[in-house]
Parts: sequence; structure tokens; C-alpha cells
Amino acid sequence: MRPAKRLRGLELFFDPHGTFCPHSERLRENERGMRDMNAIVVVDQIWAIGREGRLLFNLPADMERFKKLTEGGAIIMGRRTLNSFVEGHPLPNRRNIVVTRNADLVPPDVEVVPDTEAAVEAVADEDPDKVWVIGGGSVYAALLSRCRRTYLTRVETIAEGEPDTYFPDLD
Repeated sequence: MRPAKRLRGLELFFDPHGTFCPHSERLRENERGMRDMNAIVVVDQIWAIGREGRLLFNLPADMERFKKLTEGGAIIMGRRTLNSFVEGHPLPNRRNIVVTRNADLVPPDVEVVPDTEAAVEAVADEDPDKVWVIGGGSVYAALLSRCRRTYLTRVETIAEGEPDTYFPDLD
């Protein structure tokens, strides 16, 4: 892989398929020096990730990578991200942790936490390589500083329509 650029302490690389992926030996340290989890996301050129509760892009190879990386681990998401799954069901073979203030709006087979700090506490004993932040925008914004790595696929276009959810701008 060849270096692409350095953004906010992350070294970003293009993988052999042209996908924009960050990998870093020098990981950013948050205020407590803790690196508890990873993030995984697909963005367009303006850091958009969603519109009306849906992903902006259907990328089968990327979905396969997501599945391979997250299976057997814990995933942290907001309620709207959970609702974007087929019929709002949690993803199988993963510990599904949903950040929401209204537990009545999620199925009973997920863990509900009231805020992102409670999500961090819920995964405190997990292997950090098996903990994943998967969205949405506000959950990424709150937890990105806690991530060891961010597996980022950057699509070389701007999504059609009006996106309404964004990943933090690393440019």
C-alpha cells in the first residue's frame, strides 16, 4: 500500500483496489490514552454516510469485509442505524449495543445503553480488536477519538440526492 496522506494523526492508505483505508502504527491517543475500539464506515467525497436511514452505496465487497471484521465481536450503533437493518433486526453473531434514550424503540434482543459513555463501559472487558463503532453520525462523532483504527472506504464521488448523515470530516 502507498501512503495517501496524514489526517489528524492517522496515516491513511489506499488499498490495492483504490479503497481509502486508514492504517496507522502511530495511533492517536485520546485524553486518557485509551484505545478501546475500532470504527468501520463508507463515506463519499464530502464525508456523507447516509440518507433517510439508508446507506448511500451498495458495495458488496465492502459489506463482505464488514461482515468478516465484525462477526464474533461487539458492535456499537445508534437506534437509527439498527432500524436501517432488515426489519430492524440486530446483526447475527455479534453483540449488538444500541445507544438510545428510548429502550422501547428497539427489539428486546439487543443491549441498550443511554449514551456513548455507557457503551464504552459496556465493552470495557472486550478485546479492543473485536469492538466496532458502526454508526450513525453522532455515535461516530462521540466515539471516534476512542478508536484504535478506522476502516474507511471512501467512494470517489459525491452521493446523489441530499445526504443527511455524515462522518466527522477528516480533511
